[in-house]
Amino acid sequence: MALANVIPEVWRKTVLAGLRKDLPFMKVANTRFREEVWGTGDTLHILSLGNLTAQDYAAGSITYEDPSDATSDLLINLDRYVAFKNEDSVKATSDVNYLSELLIDAGYQLGDYFDNQGMAEYANAGLDSFEDGVSTAWQFTADTAANIPAFYASIRRQLKTANAPAGTQFVIGTPEVEEATLLYYGGKLASDKADQVVSNGLIGNFFGVNLYVSNNCVNDSSVDHGLAGVEGTSIAMATDIITDEGIRLEGRIADGYRMLGIGGFKTYRPEISIDVNLNEVTIATS
Repeated sequence: MALANVIPEVWRKTVLAGLRKDLPFMKVANTRFREEVWGTGDTLHILSLGNLTAQDYAAGSITYEDPSDATSDLLINLDRYVAFKNEDSVKATSDVNYLSELLIDAGYQLGDYFDNQGMAEYANAGLDSFEDGVSTAWQFTADTAANIPAFYASIRRQLKTANAPAGTQFVIGTPEVEEATLLYYGGKLASDKADQVVSNGLIGNFFGVNLYVSNNCVNDSSVDHGLAGVEGTSIAMATDIITDEGIRLEGRIADGYRMLGIGGFKTYRPEISIDVNLNEVTIATS
């Protein structure tokens, strides 16, 4: 019997939620495609318009240009499912409300999968963020992380240089980026921001950039890859749970529950998407 510990004399009538990490990718991706997802193999065409041209005015001689457009294709090529059974013998001997927590966790596991796939879009970014601007992955100084301002400033400079649209700038980094940010501000006890960090553990907007922390940053060849850009402008994410049902299992005295999620990703404006290269030893040891 898979669930052997939910009888009432062992547990209270509630169960502990599973340990779940944050899933920040969907907060920064362009997700305005949910209603358009139909099935695996479908292609979503993302339309973008070209810039118009401003010209010197000459009376009686105005040229009307033809607007231009382009498309990027987002292929729904990912699918993932979660399924579990709920034996009648367990239900009959338990008054613990465990089913709702299992269903919540099933949805979370699908979300975690797609968040992980989204973070892998670093490989399609058109820009790279390095400490030296060339090839050295970011590593923050020991004890004080004194180069934190340079880190956020470089993200802002790269986006402005790339003519990124106005909006909320972001960076998704590892927990060590959060730690380095706290170390830097924690040493500035005379500032309002330092007071917030020390007393409340605030993580939010730093130097005009929203900081998100993810355990799904991809590690490759001793480098952790984060993402940076302007929220909702460069990476499209289309996901949906197309099956969410409970059924009576054949050959068992039990209910079965299953969820199927499908989705896809497309970096449609790579010129304003940044692969943030972080040394896997993100904070120097000395």
